[in-house]
Amino acid sequence: MKVLGIGNTAEVYEYGVEKVCKLFKEGYPKKYVKLEFQNAQVLNKLGLSVPKVYEIIEMNNRTEIIYEKINGKSLMNVIFEGKNTEMLFGIFIELQKKILHENCLELLSYKDFLIGSLKGKSCENHVLEEKILALPEGNCICHGDFHPGNIILTQSNTAVIIDFMNVCRGRWEYDVARTYFLIKEFSKSVADSLGGISISDIYLEQMNVKYQDIQQWVEIVAEYRRYE
Repeated sequence: MKVLGIGNTAEVYEYGVEKVCKLFKEGYPKKYVKLEFQNAQVLNKLGLSVPKVYEIIEMNNRTEIIYEKINGKSLMNVIFEGKNTEMLFGIFIELQKKILHENCLELLSYKDFLIGSLKGKSCENHVLEEKILALPEGNCICHGDFHPGNIILTQSNTAVIIDFMNVCRGRWEYDVARTYFLIKEFSKSVADSLGGISISDIYLEQMNVKYQDIQQWVEIVAEYRRYE
């Protein structure tokens, strides 16, 4: 099978003509694979712009999820090509707004997701856990890893979301803060190619969000990132 991508937890291969196989690394917990599969099912059921998800398969002590194949380039790669950054982020932002507009009780709470992913990792005095527990509840759908590398742009400029491991329900501020933090990291690494444009500032402006609105969540995201 042709390799389409390699990540920290899995490789993606062609699986016939119209499907791909996300093959998780040996030893990767099956409960997290199942969680991603269930998240993808929920997003499909809601009619969001995501690939169809078909099945989970066990193969040689590894687990894989079969998805619909989406032909296109990641939004990150398109930005690197020097396309209209503001136009591309308009597409990106409208997609995130559409997700955040949805409410869903079927998904794991963002606080439970964050605390659960910290288990077994060094977190002195559980200070971070206490900060997470103190956050307000919410039922907005949060992608949890919404950044240009997780959006595929087709030739017809349709934006399709991928990677559902971090999907949860919670406050919209959490998802916006997470995206803001990731975009800020991304823009620092490609500052020269972007001609000094601050895409994190463009992002907040187009989301109509002030930094003060998400500051509490940004600080927690920044601290949590040390344990990922």
